[in-house]
Amino acid sequence: MKKITLILSLLLPLLIVAQEQITIMQYNLTYYGNTAPFDCDDSNNNVNDKNGYLNTIIGDVLPDIFGVNEIGNNNTFASSVLNNALNVDGRNYYSKSILNGYGDIVNLLYYNNTKFGMYSEDVIDREIDGDFLTRHIDIHTLYYKAPDLAQTKDTIFLSFIVAHLKAGSNSSDEVKKDDATMSFMNHLDVYNTKGYKFFMGDFNIKSSNDAAYQNLIDYSNADLNFVDPINRPGNWSANSSFKDIHTQSTRNNNSNGGCFVTGGLDDRYDIIMMDNKMLNANSKLKYVDGSYKAYGNDGNAYNSDINISNNGVVSETVAQALYNMSDHLPVVMDIEIESNTVGMNELSNKIELKYANPLHDNVYILANETDNYHLSLIDITGKTVFSDAFKNEYQFSSSKLQSGIYFMKIENQKGDFIIEKVVK
Repeated sequence: MKKITLILSLLLPLLIVAQEQITIMQYNLTYYGNTAPFDCDDSNNNVNDKNGYLNTIIGDVLPDIFGVNEIGNNNTFASSVLNNALNVDGRNYYSKSILNGYGDIVNLLYYNNTKFGMYSEDVIDREIDGDFLTRHIDIHTLYYKAPDLAQTKDTIFLSFIVAHLKAGSNSSDEVKKDDATMSFMNHLDVYNTKGYKFFMGDFNIKSSNDAAYQNLIDYSNADLNFVDPINRPGNWSANSSFKDIHTQSTRNNNSNGGCFVTGGLDDRYDIIMMDNKMLNANSKLKYVDGSYKAYGNDGNAYNSDINISNNGVVSETVAQALYNMSDHLPVVMDIEIESNTVGMNELSNKIELKYANPLHDNVYILANETDNYHLSLIDITGKTVFSDAFKNEYQFSSSKLQSGIYFMKIENQKGDFIIEKVVK
């Protein structure tokens, strides 16, 4: 880290405030690697097949945070998602949390390790009265790898709480869901869980009036309350007024051999809730307006299959992958993290850069005024590993770069320059 600090101090006369956009995704994987208690087996819910479907979905979303429910309680399955659906097709930057659950199916968190590091993990397994929860609630606290982390030694913490509440709607089921979220909120009240918090998972609730939901948004200690990003309260179940936010089921009649729930999209079970502190004007985290989606739901599949023709928000290939992968749709949302970053001068308004970060394809550079420019890629030891001159338009392939952190510097004849931190 000292090397990064030295390079930044040599290159950067100025730091400015910037935002980095983060994509959060939550998904119930429907008995991934697990056959109990329903009719799921290796023929109708094959892990290798599911990896292919999930890879297609991940490649379209490219989440930085990926919370999941219903992974079989075995590290083999947890690693299979990581190695065969996430870190493939040029992606090599995902890490996973520790498997902490009990029972046949558990929760897990995967994250982009170029942007986040794991700080701590915790598990809530008891109700307030001491009885065991139906399923664990898992707390994963990450720290943000801000561009100026080496200099400031300061960061932002984000805690992602992944839960899978009790299924069913009889009075006993409702009590179990109520107890689970109340136990979690009590845990927050007693213990100091770091940073901004997100509560996400399969809630298995029908309405915003359900006690399990109300516990999160209207707790006795208002400072701990969560916010539903889309603010669409009501009776969601079997209500066409909410057809654009329903997440179950992806199938109308075909149960996939009894493994999947049918009935078409008519329930909002899968939800991401965000910290109420994000509403403050001085918050370091901001919700990106309009970014929260029931991914793949274009509002035209109420009580229908998700792979009906002409899906208006995803490709036919992705719609088919969603249909095959799970009887739930994932939910996604974007946030912006404010931090100090490499900041330059007026040249930043004259150069357009197009690339994925982490790099896995070509980098495109377009200058909106005629000039002579020089491009340099500098590794964390200070060595220039690539350089070239160009005028208005330029592209280069990142395929020959070794994995690591680089600083991409573009300079004009006047000495104006910009620097971007990139990861391969």
